[in-house]
Amino acid sequence: MNKIQETISEMAADIYEVGAIDKTTLRKFDIKSLSPVPNYTAKQIRYSGDMGI
Repeated sequence: MNKIQETISEMAADIYEVGAIDKTTLRKFDIKSLSPVPNYTAKQIRYSGDMGI
């Protein structure tokens, strides 16, 4: 599990606990349903910036 994904999931659970989001929205942040975060090289990041992406 990626640290970023884990952090997002924990934050969503905390927000749900205080009533700021509903259960349906919470499910959107479930770790199992999130796509893995890609690991881009510096060259790939630079290329995407050059392409205006």
